[in-house]
Amino acid sequence: MATPVAVGARADLRLATEEIHERLHEAEAFRLIGESALSMHDYGRLLGSILRFHSSVQPVLAAHPETAPLGGGMDRLERLQSDLRHIGVAAPLPCLGRLTLDADEVVGCLYVVQGSTLGGRVIYRQLDYLFDGAEGRSFFLGSGDEPPKWQKVRALLEEQPPERKEALRRGAVKTFGLFEQCLAREFPEPRRARHAS
Repeated sequence: MATPVAVGARADLRLATEEIHERLHEAEAFRLIGESALSMHDYGRLLGSILRFHSSVQPVLAAHPETAPLGGGMDRLERLQSDLRHIGVAAPLPCLGRLTLDADEVVGCLYVVQGSTLGGRVIYRQLDYLFDGAEGRSFFLGSGDEPPKWQKVRALLEEQPPERKEALRRGAVKTFGLFEQCLAREFPEPRRARHAS
């Protein structure tokens, strides 16, 4: 019996993005949240980074019929903006520019964007030290429809023909790369000290 394309596709995307995904998990802002040590000021910078990312990605997902219903759309952007207002960051932050993907790559982008919502609830709970309720962290709480959307994304991956595998990888890697770029704008990696020779 042949191996289902979906299982192979998801495993392939996990492998293709493993290195950059791990770097993002270890990024300073997320590490500090895990340690209950990210300041409110820096939390605002993190939300700004995430807003820039989604402002760049959502138009791409919305432009393609197969990804438009699953991308999160304006609801996700509105929750980010609401959280920023709640913590006193009124002005929306500028986008870095639109993500450029072809039609075959866009499902790889959706894999990253919708997959990231699964960890959002974990981050929501980790932010208990900053917030008593949902206000200020509603983006991470989500709207409640993320699990069924993720199931639909998995089904969409199952439908992708094998010849799209490379395109799916490119879309996922480009999307993770954009998020890393947005995050690094606010949280640049510390420079390593040069050793005297």
